[in-house]
Amino acid sequence: MAPRINNGRERLGANGIHKPHRSVPTQLAVIWQRVQWFVSDVKVKSVAALFFSLIVSAAGATPTPQEEVMLSAAKAGNVELYRAMLKAGANYGARDDSGNNAVVFAALSDRDEMLREVLTHKIDLDARESLGTTALGIATAHDALQAVDRLLRAGANPDIADASGVTPLASALRLGRPQLTTRLLAAGADPRHADAARELLRCTLQRSTGTPE
Repeated sequence: MAPRINNGRERLGANGIHKPHRSVPTQLAVIWQRVQWFVSDVKVKSVAALFFSLIVSAAGATPTPQEEVMLSAAKAGNVELYRAMLKAGANYGARDDSGNNAVVFAALSDRDEMLREVLTHKIDLDARESLGTTALGIATAHDALQAVDRLLRAGANPDIADASGVTPLASALRLGRPQLTTRLLAAGADPRHADAARELLRCTLQRSTGTPE
């Protein structure tokens, strides 16, 4: 058998067995998953999520050409091209230079088939785009009820705020979307979160005074 060539993306483990090389962003994603398992406080999780996103961006997450095409395919909602890039060796957990992964781009594509495909892999559901918004936040802002349901069922955190401090629940309230609001609350979104509480108060006052939203 011909010797296997190390292409720079693999490392030798015990007994000379090849193991896939983990980039710094990938390693940080694994650490973040463990933080989510062991930390229960919502505020701590929210701060930690932003912290990890900033580190990933600073670490210089440079995708391979296949991964760049894969991420573009996810954003365009092109499922066939996305699958082809995975077969060509792209890492489904790859991020672009801003820290965005396929979940974020699939949410931006607003195509349920694309999001469903991405969610077949164990991927960071709470990655943030350049403005600090998670895929769940993007789906909520787009009033994409089916995408919100999929992300919540997959385990997306409903309490992660964007860079402006707006959570998905606050966004749903601001948009006047009762179905989204109900879904998020049922999934455990905290109405006591500062921005969500403000939106709840605003909506209550508007209804009591008859002021149009």
